[in-house]
Amino acid sequence: MTFYRGRRGDIISRLPNGKIVLVNRRAERIPKPGEKWVCRIDFEKPKFAVVTPIQRIVKKPVYKVIQYACGHSKKVRLYDKEMAENEEPEIQITKSPNVCEKCKDNCKHLETEWDTSISIFYFEIRRICKKCRKTVDSYDFSNLIDENRGFFVADFEKIREAIRQRISDSEGQQIALRVLDDMEQYVREYKEYSKREKELKKAVFGLRAEILRLIGMSNKEIAEFPYIGDYEIDKERSTVWYWTSVKGEPDELYTPVRHHIKIPGGVRERVYDIWNRVQELEKELREVENWLIENRPVE
Repeated sequence: MTFYRGRRGDIISRLPNGKIVLVNRRAERIPKPGEKWVCRIDFEKPKFAVVTPIQRIVKKPVYKVIQYACGHSKKVRLYDKEMAENEEPEIQITKSPNVCEKCKDNCKHLETEWDTSISIFYFEIRRICKKCRKTVDSYDFSNLIDENRGFFVADFEKIREAIRQRISDSEGQQIALRVLDDMEQYVREYKEYSKREKELKKAVFGLRAEILRLIGMSNKEIAEFPYIGDYEIDKERSTVWYWTSVKGEPDELYTPVRHHIKIPGGVRERVYDIWNRVQELEKELREVENWLIENRPVE
C-alpha cells in the first residue's frame, strides 16, 4: 500500500475497501509520504485499520549486459521494476558474435569473408570482416530484379554481367555467380512445376467431365455441377457418389448427405478405365502441389 500524510499530519494509507490505515506506534520503521510498503494488518475496526510495515517496495533499474566476442561488455538499462528494497533485479546477459564499437573502429579488417542475402525480390553480397563483423564492401543487385514478379522475370545474363563489372574480387565474384546460378535453377524448376500443375488440373477436370457425360449428363448439367472435383466412384456398387450438406432444424446445423448416381452397364468399363487414370493424375497432382508448397518463394 502507498502512504501519504493525512490532514492531521499522520502518515496514513487506505485499504482497497477505502478504510483508513494507521501505522502501528510500535512499528520499527515508519513509511514516508509517497512510499509503497508491504504491510501486516494488526487489527481492524469498523472505520480504520492498524498495520505494521514489513518491507518497502522501490523501483530498481533492470539491466542487460551484452558480452562481445572481443571480451568487452556493455551494460544497457532496459526499464525500472518494482521490488522489495532488499532484492536485486536479475541481470540479463546476451552474448554477441560481434566485437564492440570501439574494437570495430580500431579493427584493420585484415581477414574478410563473403556473405550473401538473396530472396525472390532481393540480392546482395557483402564482404565482412571476420573479426569485427563490419561490412567492408557491399554490392546490391536488387535494382535489376522486377519489384512485382521478382526473379521469375529477371534477366539473369544481365545480372551476371553486372556482377562481373562491379565485383573486382575474384572470390566474391564467383560466390555471387554461384548463388545466382542456384536461384536461376530454382526459378526454372518452380516454373516447370507450376506449368505441370496447370496441365494436371486441366487433364483431371477433362476426364472427370468425360465420366459425367458417359453416365448421361449434358454439357450444361456438367457445367453447373459443383462437385466435379469431389465426386468418387464406387466400383462395387457401380455408382458415382458425392456429399452435400442439408440445413438441419432447429439449431441450423448442416447435415452431410451422400448422393448416388448409377453407372449404366454399357459404359462401366470405360468409366472405370478413365477413373483409374484420374486417380493416377490426382496422385501426381498432389505431389506437385506439395513440392510447390514446400518450395514456395521466400520474399
